[in-house]
Parts: sequence; structure tokens; C-alpha cells
Amino acid sequence: MDYELLRSKLPPTDQRALDDLWAQTAGNTQPLYLSIAGAFSTGKTTLLNSLLGENLLPVALEETTTLPTFVEFSETRRYELVAANEVIEIKPKKFATVIRQPPAESIFLMVGLPIDWIRGITIIDLPGLGSMNGRNREYSSEYLRQSDAVIYLISSLGATKDDLTNLSLLRTHGKKVFVGVAKWDVVLEAANLRENLPDLASLAEMIHYETGLKVSLTPLNRLGLGQEAVLDFIQKVKTERQTVLMERFLAEARPVIQRFIDHCNEAIHILGSNSEDQLRENHNVLVAEKQILNEMRRAAKLQYVEETRTLFKQWDKNCEELTVQLRDKLHQAGKQWLDKNGEEAYLNQGEAALKEMLAQAALFGQSLSNAP
Repeated sequence: MDYELLRSKLPPTDQRALDDLWAQTAGNTQPLYLSIAGAFSTGKTTLLNSLLGENLLPVALEETTTLPTFVEFSETRRYELVAANEVIEIKPKKFATVIRQPPAESIFLMVGLPIDWIRGITIIDLPGLGSMNGRNREYSSEYLRQSDAVIYLISSLGATKDDLTNLSLLRTHGKKVFVGVAKWDVVLEAANLRENLPDLASLAEMIHYETGLKVSLTPLNRLGLGQEAVLDFIQKVKTERQTVLMERFLAEARPVIQRFIDHCNEAIHILGSNSEDQLRENHNVLVAEKQILNEMRRAAKLQYVEETRTLFKQWDKNCEELTVQLRDKLHQAGKQWLDKNGEEAYLNQGEAALKEMLAQAALFGQSLSNAP
């Protein structure tokens, strides 16, 4: 996309707004902001601790995360409290206490860790989006708006009305989103008592219908279930950094562009009082400007369609390869079919091979569903 061309078509006021947005998104050179969000007590902090491999942040039944906590790469460990007018170094032993009871002027907490996979991103552990504390809600909403990517946790009981509202806003603002279903160990315990497992495919379809956000749902628990999928998502966000930032810019720039298009339409209408020749000349200029903006939006849509077509080609290719592998395994198993016992062995091997191929197809399909 030709940013300078787009910028030149806007009036000065909108140019400044677009410049600010560009600096925060596609023109940003700082580490990406990746928030872990969700309602109170959905296991956000537990997930972050699991990813970091240590109980860095306190977890309890009551609300413990009262300030956003930023985690970024650092050559040496550091713990800092950022207040209105100062940055205060915190001793490790006092860190948990500060999280629960921060000083009145506190803004956020900063943790630096020598963990290599954090390079290039800043992880933000947010207070619950449904917090009873007004300041916590404001912190969460603001940092969620500033995030480039979001790991959003929902309850195994399903998505609440607030969850759907938040997910819809994330889609509208062009965020890269991973949705995890929290506390899946509790779900499995209930299943052992003959309760049915939640239908994640139906839940994902409902979320898509209500919010327009198409995602797969990944079960998570405190023992590390789903952790690899989360790390894959984070790596994908880092690898596709510029695409992530550009999608956010295009989504958030849409109101600015639409406002100018509306202005063009209004100007075209007002020009009706001018002479026919002047009207025709001004009309053509305004229509041309509007066409350029519409072409830019159309180009972004075509890029999305092409990426989707590529994903389907990858799916077809993978299915063909899995079919060949299954046929070869069945052929090899058939060579051992010499008697009745061989028939049973052949059927067992065939069933095992089929299950393995279906599992591989499911994993590959899940990876494609998370593609941009």
C-alpha cells in the first residue's frame, strides 16, 4: 500500500490523525504488544506463568492482577513499578505484594526476563475485563485497544455477552486473536463423571456468527495443555509482524478514510449550485479522489482473498499426501494377510493408520485456521 499517496489525499487534520495511527501500527518499530485478556478468574495469569515456566505472578481465587503487568525480554532480571512521575525498582520478594496492593499513583508493572522467545514482543497480563474496580476496567480497555495481538480466554461454560462484545471489537480493530478455553482440566474431570464435553466446534461457529471473528478454540489447563499452540501463535505473530501491524492499520484507518469519502460525497452534492462546467470539473476531481481510496480498500480485500486461496491449496496438498501415506501403510499391512489372524491384524493396522492420518489432518487444519 502506498501510504504517502493515501495521506496526500486527506485534509491536514486527517493527515495528522493518520500519521499518529501509522506510527502506532504499520510504522511501529518497537516490540509488538500482545495482551492476555478475558474475564476475571479465567486463568490468564496461570497461562502466563505456564508459558514462562515459573510462578512469577500471584494466582488466587480473588482478583489479584490489579495493574497491567508488562513482561519483556531483558539480559538480566528486573522488576519495576511505573508510577505517574517515576520508575521504582522492586525487590523480587515484594513483587507479589505490589501486584495485589499497588501505590495510588501506579500505572503498570514491568518485568524483564532473559527468556529468548519473548524477544520482539511485550506480553501484557491484564486485569479481568469484568473487574468490579473501575480503574482496572479502564486499564484493561486501554491496553487492549493498544495491543497488536490478543490471547483471549473464555470459560468452558461458553462465551458471555461481554466476551462476544470484546471479541467483536478486536475483529473490528484488526487485532490478531487467539481464543483459548480455560480450565479444561475441570472439564475433563466433569466428563469422567459422565458429563458431556463442550462442543468447541459449535461454540466457534456461534462466536463467528455473533462477532464476525473466525477462530478455532484451543483447550487450556494449568498443566500445560494447549501451551504449544499458544507458543506457535506467538511465534506466528512475530514472524508475520508487518502483516499484523498493517491489518491493524487498515482496520483502524477505515473511519478516517470513510469520513473523507463522506466529505467528498457531501461536496459533490453542494457543488450542484455551481455552473455546469465548474460542477463537472470539480465532480471529476472528487470522484477520482474517492476512486483512489476505494481501490486501496479493494486491494486490501483482494490480498485477503489470495491468502485464503493459498490456505486451501495447502490443505488440498496435505490431504493428498496423507492419502498416499495411508494407502502405502494399508498396502504394507496387506502383505502380511496370510490367514484369519492376518485378517484381524490387517484390520487393526488399517484402523490405527486411519486414525493417525485423521489426527494429522485435524492438526494441520487447526494450524491453517489460525492463519491470517
